[in-house]
Amino acid sequence: MTDSMKDSKISIETVTHFIRETLKSCFAAAPDGTAIIEEISTPEVHAEWLWLEQSFQVPQEIVFYAGVPKLSSAELKSGAGSTVPDQIPGFVAALTRNLSETLQSVVMPSRQAEAEPPADAMRLDFQVRIQQKCIDIAIALPDVTALRIAEGRGKVSSKRGRSSVLDGLMDVQLPVTVSLGSKEVPLFDVLKFGNGSVIEFDHGLDEPVQIIVDRRVVALGDIVLIDGNYGVRISEICQPQIQL
Repeated sequence: MTDSMKDSKISIETVTHFIRETLKSCFAAAPDGTAIIEEISTPEVHAEWLWLEQSFQVPQEIVFYAGVPKLSSAELKSGAGSTVPDQIPGFVAALTRNLSETLQSVVMPSRQAEAEPPADAMRLDFQVRIQQKCIDIAIALPDVTALRIAEGRGKVSSKRGRSSVLDGLMDVQLPVTVSLGSKEVPLFDVLKFGNGSVIEFDHGLDEPVQIIVDRRVVALGDIVLIDGNYGVRISEICQPQIQL
């Protein structure tokens, strides 16, 4: 770890908080939803660790290393796990989501390989407890990755801090309407409406529908069927993202 990271307590705490949030997201689907995640300063000594190097394009490449203790031969025979434990792929998926939010950019996982982190990488050790089971997991970050996260979190916090009132608005319910089309009809024809009447719109079956939020068209989408109910799959965003 370089002096720039060693001397920056805020940066280290920010990165630690980011990793803890990612782990919470990763284990949110625990059987009873009570996964307890603790950072440990003196991790249990394991004979060997299995490390996975995961790169992301942001668009510049940044790298994370996720490590778990290697399973013993007895554990492998008992079916306790696989060559690459299930928690690492889940962590990568959660990491992709949180990186996208933090860096406010499209983040895509790229190169992945079994590789140990460099000796000077920032290492964070955690223990995840789910019911009676404990999982040790270590995350290592090269300085450039840690600094990118710290800078990204700082920018997000700055935007969120512009107005504390916005936090209270996040739960406001907004009407969402799907429009198949519209047309003007003379009152004379409206008075003739009855059961079985058909109203034709100039809208093809294969054309996208409009998604309207608070009387504004914000997106276009395609009608889909979900468990017997209608839904809409968004295909295009029409309005730029609101800057808070």
